[in-house]
Amino acid sequence: MREADLRHANLQNADLSDANLLKSCLHSADLRGAILCRTNLKGADLSNADLRGADLDGAIIDKANFDKANLSRGDISEAAANKHLEAKRGRAESIAIQEVKAA
Repeated sequence: MREADLRHANLQNADLSDANLLKSCLHSADLRGAILCRTNLKGADLSNADLRGADLDGAIIDKANFDKANLSRGDISEAAANKHLEAKRGRAESIAIQEVKAA
């Protein structure tokens, strides 16, 4: 599914473990409670996505765009590259990983 167009998709509670979503567009997708364990999200656009309660354990999120994404109650503590999310204009500023863990 690499480079898939999943804009506005309802993926609530979906199990996308081990999926290859490299450079996919998930803009405004509903991923509440989704399981994204070990999912390849490298370069994916998750801007405005709703990831409340999503599990990104082991997900590859290098260069993914999480601008205005809702990550409350989500688990990104073990996501690969979570310390390397770079702040760019129009991108989330380091996603405030500490705040997500505290939520």
